[in-house]
Amino acid sequence: MLQIIILVVLIWGGWTLYNYWRNRPSFASSESESTSYSSGELTVKDLGVGGVFTIRGFSEDFEDASFVISRKNRYSEEGYEWYELKAEDGSKVIWLEWEEDDELEVAAYDGRNKLEGKEGLERLNLTPKKLEMIDDEEEGEFSYEGIRYAYEDSGDAFFQRDCLGKKDRFYYWDFEGEDEEHLIGIEKWGAKTADFEVHIGKVVHPRDINILKPTG
Repeated sequence: MLQIIILVVLIWGGWTLYNYWRNRPSFASSESESTSYSSGELTVKDLGVGGVFTIRGFSEDFEDASFVISRKNRYSEEGYEWYELKAEDGSKVIWLEWEEDDELEVAAYDGRNKLEGKEGLERLNLTPKKLEMIDDEEEGEFSYEGIRYAYEDSGDAFFQRDCLGKKDRFYYWDFEGEDEEHLIGIEKWGAKTADFEVHIGKVVHPRDINILKPTG
């Protein structure tokens, strides 16, 4: 008799356990239904106004920041295009530039490091005349904060705020640090020395940008 009771209890327990596993909610299923994308599949190319991301390895000040994109601009030169994203977290401002040639290339610029006009060029030991010579010879170097920078590229390009409407023409010079990590970009927006802008940044690996939300 005892053996029969034990057998009945085992059968009942097994049936109850089976029904529980068969009818339990699927966490994986509900998670996939509530998430419309996988952040691992997104790149900086998917980011637009209202998007949110974090960036690692660029600056200690920015490690804990979640940046919200407030503007997306387009640059173009003879049919080639690249893009600029302005993003903010409180008083912290970062500019991301990305382009795709043979592979996706990303650079980040701390908004606090922008230099302007004659003073900006002097900080690099440059003058408009020196930049003209570098442009003509397509080579040239200078040092800034202990890093040697060499000429990479220069040319006429066009800027479109918010990727729409009027295109503003400017001239640019790009320089790369000897460590192949630091970057300096110089832009000339008019005929006066005051119209120069100097942007100091770093190369960023696309995988170091964690996209929390692609657009707003």
